[in-house]
Amino acid sequence: MSLGLAKYGALCNIPKDQRLQVGSEELLQGLGLGTNGTVMLHGLKKAEMNGKLATVVGYNAESKRWTVRLHHDRSEVAVLDSKLVVETPARTGTFRMETLLIDVRDNEDYANFHIPGAINIPYSRMFMDQQKTLAKIKEWKLSTTRIVTYATQDSTQIHTTVGRDLSASNWLWEVVGHPTNMLATLRGGLQGWVKEGRPVEAGNASQSGPRKIFTADTEPKPFSYDTQAYQRAQNQSAAAVVQSPAEESHKELLVRVRRPDLLEVVGGADKGGIIVRQGEATSSSQEAERLAFGALAATLERRGERLRYRLFSGTGPGEGWVSIRLKDKELLSKTDRSQATENQVAERARTRGAGQDLCFRVELTDGMTARMVKEKICAVDPTGGSQVSSLALWRRGQGSALADSDLLSGIELELEYLDPL
Repeated sequence: MSLGLAKYGALCNIPKDQRLQVGSEELLQGLGLGTNGTVMLHGLKKAEMNGKLATVVGYNAESKRWTVRLHHDRSEVAVLDSKLVVETPARTGTFRMETLLIDVRDNEDYANFHIPGAINIPYSRMFMDQQKTLAKIKEWKLSTTRIVTYATQDSTQIHTTVGRDLSASNWLWEVVGHPTNMLATLRGGLQGWVKEGRPVEAGNASQSGPRKIFTADTEPKPFSYDTQAYQRAQNQSAAAVVQSPAEESHKELLVRVRRPDLLEVVGGADKGGIIVRQGEATSSSQEAERLAFGALAATLERRGERLRYRLFSGTGPGEGWVSIRLKDKELLSKTDRSQATENQVAERARTRGAGQDLCFRVELTDGMTARMVKEKICAVDPTGGSQVSSLALWRRGQGSALADSDLLSGIELELEYLDPL
């Protein structure tokens, strides 16, 4: 076919009754999820299981779970397909239809978040650099390859125009000559995949090192020119990173003292303090009590002008979300009093032997919660001054403290003393 048949723009000449879609489950099986395939586990509440490799041994249609045999201890577990990443595809018989998954979004979007196993051929490149794109496509044995395209949304969610996923399928039909029964788009697009709690991967094929696979607790926004999206999601605890098998966990916890970051409530004096909400959004439920004027709040997490805090001194809810400023008026600020209190806390830690340079190690076992780690820290702290209620644990390099119920698996943490003087 002539290259001129496919023009750049939102169009699709494939007859409507031949525009096929696949769901997430069908896509995974097309990518090789099946008996004897190798998979990586991810997103499980039992944190020590994440990142483990396993061989698929069967499927229970009633429970919709795959039975996998773990490589490290030969035990078997039943897992939903949304908790599996295909590492080595299953091979059944002498013939197998391959699936080529193409992410047609821009390079920046792909590097931020993409479905594991997808390759990146931006939609615009199909039209602007057709010869190079054709050469790349023809690296696959197309006679036995089904091609699935996806974008942020699928075309059925766009009512005014044809989406990039379907327009890319049209290009593959008109220019490459791939039959319509071997073409499909992903139902729901990347947003639908994420909403199902399925894994996404960061980076591109040229990057080396462990794979960055994670699940999003809140829906990520994989749009153009947001090159720091993955790092920001990780820092804000919007993603739970799954270690690749190449990444070995520490067997000990390295404990360091971390000075609390204190802010003083300087707004709301005429109203008894400032409003506290249960979530980050200003539309989330409001606490009955205000954070009192003059109270000191320890920073747990900051997102723009919103702050998640833990009460250090004064009255108000023990923890919640507040606004740092309202229009041009500051509600919380670093004051002489908050700075002096930080210095006193640091000095107190030093006088009892827990200075900034103090480090000691706590042996960890798989399945420990943050509270269990705190209790162990109190038991082995050489200063003898630690109490569970006065400790906060942080993943190194991340911006939010761990909840007592969070499961750990030998990751490096930092310790913060949060007890008032």
